[in-house]
Amino acid sequence: MDRHLGEAAVAILKDLVAIPTHDGIEEAVRYLEGRLKAIGVECQIGGKDGKPLYLLAELGQGEPSLIFNGHIDTVPPGREDEWRHPPFAGHSQDGLLWGRGAADAKGPLAAQAAAFESLVGQLPKGRLVFMAVGEEERGGLGTQAALAAGVRAQGALVGEPTDLEVHVAHKGVLRAAITVRGKAAHASNPQGGANAIMGMARVLPQLQALHQEITSRWEDFTGSPSLVVTTIEGGRALNMVPDLCRIAIDRRLIPGETGAEAWRELEKVVEEERAKGLRISLEEIRTIPPAYTDPSSPIAKVLQETITKVLAQPAKVGGFNACSDMSYLNQAGIPTVIFGPGSIQQAHRLDEFVNLEAVQAAARVYREMALSWLGR
Repeated sequence: MDRHLGEAAVAILKDLVAIPTHDGIEEAVRYLEGRLKAIGVECQIGGKDGKPLYLLAELGQGEPSLIFNGHIDTVPPGREDEWRHPPFAGHSQDGLLWGRGAADAKGPLAAQAAAFESLVGQLPKGRLVFMAVGEEERGGLGTQAALAAGVRAQGALVGEPTDLEVHVAHKGVLRAAITVRGKAAHASNPQGGANAIMGMARVLPQLQALHQEITSRWEDFTGSPSLVVTTIEGGRALNMVPDLCRIAIDRRLIPGETGAEAWRELEKVVEEERAKGLRISLEEIRTIPPAYTDPSSPIAKVLQETITKVLAQPAKVGGFNACSDMSYLNQAGIPTVIFGPGSIQQAHRLDEFVNLEAVQAAARVYREMALSWLGR
């Protein structure tokens, strides 16, 4: 069983990596649907504007219940000619598989899919839900849509690259923009205008000081919060005094912080500069709350015990520095942990890869986790 399960996980991963999903997940959804229908499992596909956002499949019924949640979508590959191996070839060598999404998060998803397929007709009792979602990279829209459709369970396991560790928390993010408005003038007559870029230059040191201040905060599983100015744009022509400058901010939130609190800290910076006469405004782009599940909770303990049993090694417990759909599952009242093969350090970079032995190990853990949780 273990050998067949591992081979299935690797085969699914190769197929998924070969399907580009940075611009839509329809082809990958149809692929997963076809596999499941071939073994007699019906699927539900939900979407918006004619495009799928999630695929759901269920085994068994009643309680206990568990969700396998994994995301199909990826970020774009960037310049494909800069990859060591083509990003959609699913090339494997020396126990590694390269490709966009190999680690984030098609490796975990493939292991979940293989475990789910292996459990057809094998559940002792209860209900296992396979939730493959899109738009995770754009704010968790697939998981939010599935939850809005009424999907619930007593626990959830999110597939993300955690190096086979149990992650019980993740950071959230507040993304915001600050705009400074000036007055356009000919560059030869700067006194006739108001330079928005120079105005923004007054703001940037205040944001760096705020970053330094908040990094003194600490949470055991996710570390410190942070604030990064990620983009800047301004000016209209080489010979014009710029009348507008805009920056985007990525403010990472640790468990215990809220987006509202982080917003007020940014507001304070903006209001201080506005009081000095700067025409400045602040707008929210997106907020994803941080997430936390008690490491002694049943879902976390069962996963730790499963890892110890299946991998014959103590389970490491940590936190996930990036965002994940754990946040939305927790908000829906579903205790959730994160687990999967691969490293988050591989995410969103050229030559992304995942270790195939880790994918196979994850599939065994997912399968045994479902049996343990549902057999309680």
